[in-house]
Amino acid sequence: MKIVYIAHPIAGDVENNITKILEIIERINVMEPDVVPFAPYLGDVMALNDNDPEMRKRGLKNDHELIDRGFIDECWVYGDRISEGMRDEIFMFNDWGKEVVLKNKTRFMEEELDRVDSEYNKYLIEIEKEETVNRLLKDNEEDEKCPECLKPTIYEELSTFNGFCEDCSTNNQ
Repeated sequence: MKIVYIAHPIAGDVENNITKILEIIERINVMEPDVVPFAPYLGDVMALNDNDPEMRKRGLKNDHELIDRGFIDECWVYGDRISEGMRDEIFMFNDWGKEVVLKNKTRFMEEELDRVDSEYNKYLIEIEKEETVNRLLKDNEEDEKCPECLKPTIYEELSTFNGFCEDCSTNNQ
């Protein structure tokens, strides 16, 4: 059997959104005999106050921990928008290489998912840049430092300090 995570907006009309999610779970159980619908956030949404930032943060932490365990096969996206929480969930499933399936195939939702995918790709590029910079800093701790801010200087060829520091915008030539 396939375990699918049900991604659906919660914030806003919380009670109505809970009802919609329960209907989706019922429909999957009736119509998809080889699929286990999984919406772990429902318990937290009903037990915690979604309008309290600390309680919401705790609920999201619980949800992300379960996603991060990696036992869910796919993420099925429902609703009329992709909320910030759903965006984070989609990012996590992308990180795990799991399929994200848009179940409400309107043009708007297709564009929303494309936007989230684009944001995810930008996020990956930024992570890659950060990791490269950190690796270069670690690998080149012995390299020259900017005489103004004393930070290690990263430059194109990593051969010699070229006199310009990007961190403090100083030209030391």
